Amino acid sequence: MSHAEVSTLIAITVILPFAGALLIAVLGGAARSRKVAGGLYAILAAAFNLALLSGYLDHPASASWGSIKLSALSCPAFLLLNLLTVAAVLYAGFRSSKVERPGLLLAALPAACGLGALTVIVTTLLPFILLWLGVTAVALLGLLAHGGAGLRGRLRAFSPWLVSDLLLVLGVILCAAWLKETSVLIKPPALGNETQTVVVVALFLASAFIRLGVFPLHVWIRDLTARTDPSWSSFFLGSANFILTGFRLVIAMTLLGRLVASDWGMGLAIVALFSIVLGPVLALRSTSAAACASDFYCMQSGFLLLALALFSRPGLEAGLFIMLTAPLALTGFLMATGTSGDLRGTGALGQQRLSVRLAPAAFAVTLLSGLALAGAPPLDGFIGKGFTALAGMDRSGTQRFYILVAAACLVAIAVALVAAGRLLAGSHTAKPSPGGARRPALLEGLTPLGVCVASLMLGVFPGLLIRNFITSSARSLFAPGFTGPAIAFKGAGAAVAGATASYGAWGAVAAAALLSVAGIAAACYFISRARHPSAGAGIRRAPFVGGAQGVHTISWPALVTWKAASGGGRRRRR
Repeated sequence: MSHAEVSTLIAITVILPFAGALLIAVLGGAARSRKVAGGLYAILAAAFNLALLSGYLDHPASASWGSIKLSALSCPAFLLLNLLTVAAVLYAGFRSSKVERPGLLLAALPAACGLGALTVIVTTLLPFILLWLGVTAVALLGLLAHGGAGLRGRLRAFSPWLVSDLLLVLGVILCAAWLKETSVLIKPPALGNETQTVVVVALFLASAFIRLGVFPLHVWIRDLTARTDPSWSSFFLGSANFILTGFRLVIAMTLLGRLVASDWGMGLAIVALFSIVLGPVLALRSTSAAACASDFYCMQSGFLLLALALFSRPGLEAGLFIMLTAPLALTGFLMATGTSGDLRGTGALGQQRLSVRLAPAAFAVTLLSGLALAGAPPLDGFIGKGFTALAGMDRSGTQRFYILVAAACLVAIAVALVAAGRLLAGSHTAKPSPGGARRPALLEGLTPLGVCVASLMLGVFPGLLIRNFITSSARSLFAPGFTGPAIAFKGAGAAVAGATASYGAWGAVAAAALLSVAGIAAACYFISRARHPSAGAGIRRAPFVGGAQGVHTISWPALVTWKAASGGGRRRRR
């Protein structure tokens, strides 16, 4: 592929979202035309994005169209946002929506994609902030498409998003006025004094904390997901918000390491630990799918912040990996829980649980995305969180506090796995579906399942992302051996460097083995539950489908019957 062909592909990929949004807005009045327009957009966008990826890998140093230039840092975020928009358009276009103006909501998705994708590839502050505010305006437009009652509540829940943007605008204004800087990534020496630099960095960090839902600010995400259509929340919160705000956090932490004399690393790590530990604990106690989603969101934000706050090469690479892969699990999770909530008629866990036979794709996506958010292998969530724990162990060579950080990460992953199972048990059951029950549309289930397949692929083959983008991005942000005013940006120790470098060689084999064992065990388990469903109503929820109490016979070869009663359990052999 030639340089000219790469430039043409970039031009088409940049223009296509806006053209698609206009087409969908004009034709989106009827369900049939909306599906046709959405499907056409999805096919074209996916084809051109995959072709652009191939072209970028051929010419990584010269992938540009005019002033638009793709780099190892911006290209994966640009492509991921575009491809997740394809998934969101298919999901929103083909599902049975209760939104009053679904064509307007559907048109808002590619429009936000175009503005958001351009945000991550501009290099000067003024276009950056204007494009960022454009995403907010389109998100608000999509929110207004719901119409009907509850609009005031949705706008009130959206207000933290607006506050975050206000802080970002204030930080950009002060950056231009005090530091005389017009570029997105400021390079030392900065013209302002230490106090001015600290204020600018603090505003950028506060803005990112609010939008990412760092504990206890994650409550606004819970309110918004509980009030919005799953098409809106899965894209604007799961995809656009995490990618763009994660990118903002990377910028803020880079400025902190380059420009600020005081070391904020330990303080930020403590803030991150609250999100990492309390996120899964709250998810374990959540009574609704929306609350559980916000708590898992809080956990991802905490891991991203912690990885970047380590100020080390493995930490930065782990943070970039989380920023690029967590949106896959978040998007699939919000789509699947939204679909199951629509079919169940409630978002509360443990009420009107959905038959696995009625929506198997929603069940599979909830399982896979929940495991990815928790950090279980072989999904990509394991890579980012595992590398973060390794980076914490590596950092403990200079500060013992980070041993506790690494241990807390492992405990949080274990708790999150239990919380994911509890969510699954509170949403689905193995009982037969009632006759005449509505089933989800085919693409409503297959679209999030495809997102989970991408998550699985990056978990089994993380080198696709690490080798081509993340390693070079980390080195472009901080050169090897970089030393800031008072922050030493560490390289990886020998043990951690060996573990991360060798993972690509043995990780795929280990992941495939784990996946095979888990798949066989899950298939046997749910076949058994389908043949012998629980008898009686569940008294409490537990991490398996069907509830904790009642009578259940397991058809294993060992022929063991388990009988649980309200006063305790009893086992007998046949």
